[in-house]
Parts: sequence; C-alpha cells; structure tokens
Amino acid sequence: MLKTWVMHMMALILVCAASNRPANGQEPGEDVSQSPYRSGERLDEREREIDLEFFLDSVWFSKTDGGDLDVSTSRIGAGVEAEYALSAKLSLTGTFGVERSFYDIDGLSQTVPGVITDDIDVLDEYSFSVGARYVASRDLAYFARGSLSYAFEGGANLPDAIKSGLILGARYRHSREVGLRFGLAAFTRIEENALIFPVLGLDWQPDEDWTVRVGFPETRVERHLNDSISLYLGGRFDFRDYRLDRLGTWDDAVFREDMISLEVGSAWQISERGELRLGVGLPVYREVSFDDSSGHELADENLDISPYLSLSLKVGF
Repeated sequence: MLKTWVMHMMALILVCAASNRPANGQEPGEDVSQSPYRSGERLDEREREIDLEFFLDSVWFSKTDGGDLDVSTSRIGAGVEAEYALSAKLSLTGTFGVERSFYDIDGLSQTVPGVITDDIDVLDEYSFSVGARYVASRDLAYFARGSLSYAFEGGANLPDAIKSGLILGARYRHSREVGLRFGLAAFTRIEENALIFPVLGLDWQPDEDWTVRVGFPETRVERHLNDSISLYLGGRFDFRDYRLDRLGTWDDAVFREDMISLEVGSAWQISERGELRLGVGLPVYREVSFDDSSGHELADENLDISPYLSLSLKVGF
C-alpha cells in the first residue's frame, strides 16, 4: 500500500509539473473557457443557451507481461455532456458516461493465492457528474463539479462498487495568451484511502499555431497545422478500481490498474463542433493489483512497457 501511495504522489507531481472527462468518471481538470484565438469567446459571453456534446473513446493495448501475469486489454467508452446557461454568468453541466473494459489475464493462479482459474474478463464503469461555472468577471471564473461512479464486475454488490469525487477551483485569465487554474480535488477509491490534492494548471497559447495545457490528469502540447488538422504530444495519469464478484476463494475482491502514459497523435476537426483523434502511446508506468474485500493487498505486478492505440470522437450540438 505504501508503494502504491508513493506512486500516486509521484504521478501527481510529475504530471502537474511536466505538464475532461474520461468515461470512467475521473474529472480532476475543468476547462472553463475556450481558446481565445480559436473561438474568440470572452469568459462572460455565451453563444448558446444549451450545449450538448457526445463522445466516444476507445483504446487497444498490445499484450504485455509482468511477473507471472500476461495481460491484454481493450476498452470502449461513450457518453454525453449537457451544459445549460442559466444566465450570462452562471451555467450548469451534467455528464453521463459508460465504459467497458475487456481484460484477458493469464497467470492469476500463479499470482493470487486461492485462485485456480483465470476468471477476470469484462469490467464496467458507469459515471455521473454535475457541475457549475460562475463567471465573476471578464478574467475570473469559478467552477465546481461532483461525480459518482460504479465500477464493477457482473454479479458484484453495487453499493460496494461506488466511487465519488469533488473538485472546487477557479480559472484566472492573466492575459490573452495565458490562463491559470487552481483549486482542490478529492476522489474516493474502493477499499483504499481517498486521493486529495491541489488542482494546478496552466493554459498557454503563444500564437494561433500552438496550444499548451499543463495540469492533472493530462498535459498536452498541440501544434495546429491548419484550421482542420493538428498534432499533439501529451502525458496522462489514469487510475481505475473495480469491485469483483469473486476472485478464486475471495468474495468481493478489488482489482486496480494505475498507469502513467505518454502519447503522440493527430486531431482532425471534422465539423465546427466535431473532432476525431487518433493516438499512439506508451505506458511508462503500469501496475495492476488485487485486494481482498477489506483492502488488504493479495498481489501486485508492474507490467512491462507495451504500446497502445487510442481513437476518440466528440460531436457537439
């Protein structure tokens, strides 16, 4: 547990220094304004009363190993986000997302005591979140978001698979090119200590061709080749917990996956509010672990580096 906690802290420091909405409910960042160059939007101006955005995310990992484990993973997620402007200064958001992960794990019987067959297959997560944004002035906006998610294997006890999160913060536009984000975030984990950390971020657009976004859980540098196509380089920290139905002789066990990855890719603006992204990445750190129903660690393995392919689509109305 100590090693896992240390890795979490290292990841937070790494990503925040180096440097929303994944379908699994992790939402530590909050984008409270669009790029000043690309949209021309001021913080206290709204073009639409209601915004809808649909998103689809998928990733395929090549087979990798760690210790006695051989692991293949793929996942697909989808969801919708709605934003409603109550006034020119106050808006509300609501998000629903679902993610299904497919794991092919060989070697569990040699890794986890009490396991005879390798029986982890499909794991699901449903996430809900609500948020608010208040524009105090042309250069200052406050935001808040609460989230609730269920991450489980079929047959698991749903009340024991609940995770929640809360983010409070603000964004200050220092200049036309620079915006700063700061606040506090807290996220619970299944049978694990909660993660509580500061939200620190920097949005910098030195000119129309470059965008830099520094923060947690993702940091990204993007080069706009033209109005439709851009290239990006980014780093990301992901953490996932799932309540299992049964793991060998262990009822209500927990499966975890923590990962720090680097990714390069391209984005294509397919319409005014539609974007398609294709990326190739490498997990520089990836750990899977198994706990019993009380959070006591049964086994953990660091997986070897193996490439992955990601594809995402978002369309707004």
